[in-house]
Formats: sequence, structure tokens, C-alpha cells
Amino acid sequence: MSEASPELAVVVLSVGAPVELKTAVDSLLAQPIPIEIVVVNSGGGDPRSVLSSEASGISVISTPQLLWPGAARNVGIRSTRAPWVAFLASDLVASPGWAANRLLLHKKGRNSVASALVNSHPRNLYAWASHLSVLVRRMPGVPKRKALRYGASYARTLFEKYGGFREDLRVGEDTEFHRRMKRADRPVWAPSVQASHLNPTSFRQMIQDQLARGKRAAIHWPALDESSLLRRGFSRFMLIAPLSFRSVRGLDRLFVVASWPLVLACTFAYERGVDRGKRELARADGAGAARVTVVAILDRDDWHANTDIMVVVDPTYRHLTWIPRDLWVPSLNDRINAAFATGGGDLLLKAVRELGFRAESLVCVRRAATEAALEAVSVTVPVSEPLDFWYPLHPTRPIEEGRKAISFRPPEELLSGERLHQWMGARSMINRSGSDLLRLDRQQLLLRALLAADFDFQRVLRDSSLYRTSGKNPLAALSRVRPDWYFSTLGPLKDATTDGKAVLVKG
Repeated sequence: MSEASPELAVVVLSVGAPVELKTAVDSLLAQPIPIEIVVVNSGGGDPRSVLSSEASGISVISTPQLLWPGAARNVGIRSTRAPWVAFLASDLVASPGWAANRLLLHKKGRNSVASALVNSHPRNLYAWASHLSVLVRRMPGVPKRKALRYGASYARTLFEKYGGFREDLRVGEDTEFHRRMKRADRPVWAPSVQASHLNPTSFRQMIQDQLARGKRAAIHWPALDESSLLRRGFSRFMLIAPLSFRSVRGLDRLFVVASWPLVLACTFAYERGVDRGKRELARADGAGAARVTVVAILDRDDWHANTDIMVVVDPTYRHLTWIPRDLWVPSLNDRINAAFATGGGDLLLKAVRELGFRAESLVCVRRAATEAALEAVSVTVPVSEPLDFWYPLHPTRPIEEGRKAISFRPPEELLSGERLHQWMGARSMINRSGSDLLRLDRQQLLLRALLAADFDFQRVLRDSSLYRTSGKNPLAALSRVRPDWYFSTLGPLKDATTDGKAVLVKG
């Protein structure tokens, strides 16, 4: 890349080549620094006919089929070369310093930079109500700790490190991507990087927009709150109003306060849309919406035993997250693996929520259920390096009572019988220090292999006396898991000693 080549690429995301695409692209062409621009339009339309003559030299990629946002982002990433990559939706207009201020932070070492959104019509009450109802936590004046880190640009190396955006998500593809990132790589809040959002300017447009947003959120991002529409709408308003007052100054504050009755109407319309989405989702699912579910497996065949394996199943993001058993939970004053033994499923759900998950239901399985389900199973897993462990003479006895050496060798191992449990549970390595996190990596490889082999997980639930559930409809999410879902371990984590115990803590 020559010295004259742009350092920032911007992918403009467009559906159906809307007329506002011209304004979005023109705002980028007006930036005072050179930018590599590519328009990714999907769902039909002719983007070239919409763009101005000044945009004749930019790249345009258009497909008749509709692409979800993550897929469109990935097309743009592959079609650009600049070391930093930003994204601009077609209903946004970049402010004059949008590119330069973003690039300045990247050059100071920030791998990803979030941006702020301002109201496109600051003297229109309907536009203010719409803006506050959806985007109050992305306004430039919002307190930093309250700001949502979206509208981000990224160092291209992050896509090499973490992969691309998920292409099967209707919403939240950037949220899911950020979850995969280490804390140091996640977006920093940059209120100086601003774009204006094209908001509705009439009462009818405002209400229709809120209804559509609420319905879309309920279908693609189910929430835990089951309270009444009025309670949810008013609670939403009470979060928005004080935060909006703190986030603006001068004449804007007068318009913000004057828009509050309309904001209240917006919150009720949004929640009405949520209820419509829930009903639609329930009809599609038959038994009801699949919820974020925790799967826990006890390390002994006893309801008072600790949980050895804990996995959060998120059907919205198609994401499985393993929670290390040694993770310290402050409210529990113990490791998370003691939660079920101490207070049952409700306490374990509470502990998982404390970690930041929207955990809504739980299935806890005794060891005997998994042993019976895997009794006649043989499955091949990949092995990347020689692995040598000390393992108890009996799987359910402490290793201090006796041990034996076990090994796994590349490139793959055929597992059956006790070897399956050794692969899942071995922790003490012979020639180097073991790690519970490495054990979780092996569990993920095994689960993916079982899913690919069409293993019938209903086997685990054949005996109702060997599992317990909490929350609503906990089994719906489990039936959706596929081998192409994203698997990860909760992190980042660090070793610590708390209350005399060696534990892991988030950090």
C-alpha cells in the first residue's frame, strides 16, 4: 500500500438502494481526509442511480438477495484494504470530523473506536422523541459509563484475530463480535466521532417506527422482562428522561424536555411492538420462545454435588459459552460450581446473571444421566498436540486416592466408554501445569463432534428423575443447537486467591 493510500476504509451498508444513501455517501466524500469507500447494497435496487456524480469513483457491490448486517459487513471488509475499517448505515450522515477523529484514536493505539449519534432534526419534537427512545445512550453528551459502544471502527487485524461478523443474525452482529473480543480490544467511547441519525419527523412515522423496532427486538433479541406493557413502557421512560436531560445543554435541553410526553408514547408503542413480536415468536415456536438457558452437569450422582460443567445456551446469538467451575461469584461468596448445591437452580441462575448473561432458564443433570446417554457412543475428536494427564483410578473419586496416566495423541482420537469421560474431565497434566480452561476447550471439541454426528441428546433426558429444570421452557433452546454455532469460554479471566481458595475472577 502506498503512502497516498487511505488509512481508513468505510463500508456503507444499504438495503434496497434507498434515496438517503446519496446523503450518507456524500457526507463521506466531504470528509477532509482521504477515505476508501465501498457501498454494499443488498435486497435489490440500483445504488448507482441514487448516488451523486461525485461518487462515480467509489466501489459499489450490489446483490439482489437480502444480506443480514454481518454478511454485508464481511463483504465490505473483504473488498477493502485500508488498515482500519469503519461502517456507516445508509440512514446516517457522517459529521465533518467523523473520519479524522476516529483515525486519530486508532493511531494512538485504540484497536476499535465507538461513535456517537446526534439528532438529524434538532428542532423537531417527533425526531427528538424517536431519537431519545432508541439512541439516548449513544448521544455525545451521555456520561461515559452509560454510553453504548456501537458504530465502531476496527483495526483490520482484529478480523484476523477473532474472525468476521456472524452472518446469520438479524440484529446484534456487532454485540456478538464484541463478546468475542478481549477487553483491551473492545471499542472505546469517542463522543467526538459523530454522525446524525435520520429520525422520523411526524407522529405517525414515529409510532410506526417504534412498533417495528419493538417487534424486531422481541423476535430477534428476546428479553427477560415478563411484566405488563404499561409497567415496561413507564420503566423505559423513567430511564430515558433523566439521562436525556443530563446529556444535552442549552436550547436542545428545552426541546428534549418538551418531547418527553412523546417519548412516553414512544416507549408504549415500542413495548406494544414487543408484545406483537412475542406472540409471533410463540406461534412460530409452538411451545414458546427459546430462551437463554443454562445447562449444568453435576460432578457426582448426587443433587448436593457441585456442578462440573456449566454452559450458557443463547439461541438468539447461536452462541454457547462455557463458564469455568472455579469462577468466583461475589454475591455467593464462593465458586460458581457451589451455587446449585447451595440454593438449587434459582441460585445458579442468579449467579450466571451476575456474570452478565440474560439467563432465563436452567437444566441441571446428574452424572448418571450423562453416563447412560454416552454408554454406547463412539466419536472422533481432533487432537492438535500430545496430551498426557494424571487421572483418578475411578472417575468419581479424588485423584489423591490413586491415579493413573492417560494420553491422547494427534491427529485424532476415537473416544468411547471411560475415554469419553477422561477427555471431558482430565485436568492434571503430567509434564506441565494443567488448566480448567484447557479442559473446557476439549469439551467444546467433543460437543461439536457429537452434534456433527447427529447424537440424540434426548438420551440425557430419558429419566426425569435425573434432571431438574428452572424457569420457563428450558428445553426449547437445547433443541436448536447446531455444530455451526459459536462456542467460547467466558473471559477474560485471571487467577486469584479469595477466602483462602484458588479461584478465577473476571478481569
